Amino acid sequence: MPDNAWYQLGPALNKLPVGQEPKYAQSLGSPEKEPFGIYISDEAADFIGKYLLGNPQLEMGGLLVGYVLQSHRPFIIISGAIEARYAHNVAGGVSFTEKSFEYMRRVWEREYPDTLVLGWFCSHADTGVQMSRYDRFVHERWFTQPWQVAFIVDTIRNASLFHCRRDNQLVPIENFAVWSAHLDPLHTITHQAVVPPLTDEPLRRESELLVPMTEINAYEVEVAAVTDRNPSASRQVPLIYWFLLLGVLFAFTWPSLPWSLPRLWSMLGERREQLRQLEEYLDADNSVGSVGDASAPAASDVPNTGLSFGDSTVESDWLHEADTSATLYEIEQGDTLWHISERTFGDPLQYRRLAEVNQITDPSLIHPGTVLKLTP
Repeated sequence: MPDNAWYQLGPALNKLPVGQEPKYAQSLGSPEKEPFGIYISDEAADFIGKYLLGNPQLEMGGLLVGYVLQSHRPFIIISGAIEARYAHNVAGGVSFTEKSFEYMRRVWEREYPDTLVLGWFCSHADTGVQMSRYDRFVHERWFTQPWQVAFIVDTIRNASLFHCRRDNQLVPIENFAVWSAHLDPLHTITHQAVVPPLTDEPLRRESELLVPMTEINAYEVEVAAVTDRNPSASRQVPLIYWFLLLGVLFAFTWPSLPWSLPRLWSMLGERREQLRQLEEYLDADNSVGSVGDASAPAASDVPNTGLSFGDSTVESDWLHEADTSATLYEIEQGDTLWHISERTFGDPLQYRRLAEVNQITDPSLIHPGTVLKLTP
C-alpha cells in the first residue's frame, strides 16, 4: 500500500481551480439550485449501471473519479468509475479491502492518471437509497474531503441518490445533471487536466486510515441486525429516468428488448434469407418464359416475405378479397407486388403487368406510401 492516501488527493474548497460548468447537460431535478453542483458523465453512469445490474442481488461498489472545480459554486465532474474488485459484500454495505484498494489504484493510475477520486458508489438490493450506518462508516473513514460524494443505487427498485457533506453532515442531493463529453469536451470545462495541488493539511498514511479487519468485522456484526434505511425519507430519483438517457448502448445491446441490436440483426438476417428465397423463385419464374405457362409455380410455393421481429410478425394487412374494380392502392409496410397481384387479380404472376403499368423498373423494390394504379 502507498504511504499517502491517494484517494484523498485534492485541493481545499477555498483553493479550487476555476472551471466552467457544462452547458449541454441533462438536468435531473433542479441542480442549478444546489450550492454544490454534481455532473456525472454518460459513460460513467453507463459503466455503473452495467456493473451493478450485472449482479443486482449483490451489494457492490467502486470509486468515482474526475475533477473538482469552482464557478459561481463548487462543482464536480465525474468522468469515470472504477469497480471495487475484491471488495467484501457485508451486511449493510460494501467493505473495501486492501486488495481492492490496490486494484483500484492500478486502474486509476493507468486509465485516469489526471483525475481525483471524487467519492464512491455502491448498490443496495431492494433496501432503498439512504445511507446505512455502515455506508456512513465507510464514507467517514476513507472519503474525508468535503467535496467527495457517495452515490447509492437500489438495483431492485430502480432508484438512485447522491450524498455529500454539508455543515459536517452527510445529506442527500436529489438534483444533479448528466454530462456528455461529446457535447461539452473536457477542455472547455477545465483549463487544466492535471491533479490540483494538495491541501496544506498533511496527508495521513493509509496505515492510519485503514481500520484493522478485526474492528471492521466487529462493526459488521453490530450493523448486521440494523435495518435503519428509510427510502421514503427523501424523494428518490428513479434510476430509469437517467439510465434510459445514458444507457443507449446498454438498451440497444440488451437481448430481451424488442429494439435491441441482437434482435435487429436477427430480423435483418431473416429478411435477407426471405429475399434470397424470393430471388430464387423469380429466377425459376423467368426460366419458364411465360406467365401463363401451366408449369409455373403455384402461389402457395412462394416464400413468405413477412418481416419477423421478436415473437411477432410484422406484415401489412393484405386486401382481404379480390377487388378488380379498384383503381388505386397505397403500398403499406411489408407489401410486395406479388401479394398485391394475388389479392387484386387472383394471379400473383401478374406482378410484372402491375410493375409495367406503374413504370416500376425493379418489381422487388417498392416503397411504402407509393400509390399504385390497379388495372382491371
